[in-house]
Amino acid sequence: MRYKAAAMAALAVAAGGILAACGSDDNKSGGGGSAKPLKIAFLATVLNDYSDPQEKGMTEVAKRTGGSMKAFNANFDPVAQGKQCTDAIT
Repeated sequence: MRYKAAAMAALAVAAGGILAACGSDDNKSGGGGSAKPLKIAFLATVLNDYSDPQEKGMTEVAKRTGGSMKAFNANFDPVAQGKQCTDAIT
């Protein structure tokens, strides 16, 4: 049961990271305002075949806006995950 909860949390984090990276381009030129640099946090709980392409895609999106991307991986350590979430927010 605990594994299932961790897997669901990992899926939610991955989906959130993907959605952040796949945001609209409405902030680009032509909208009247300048694009704000994105700061993307990638909270990975499982390193797999999809992790590297996800990280690369998020980095490219952030760079297009002059922003940055930081990857976090706590290796299923709940204390480290909590600290990394706090670090990502701040």
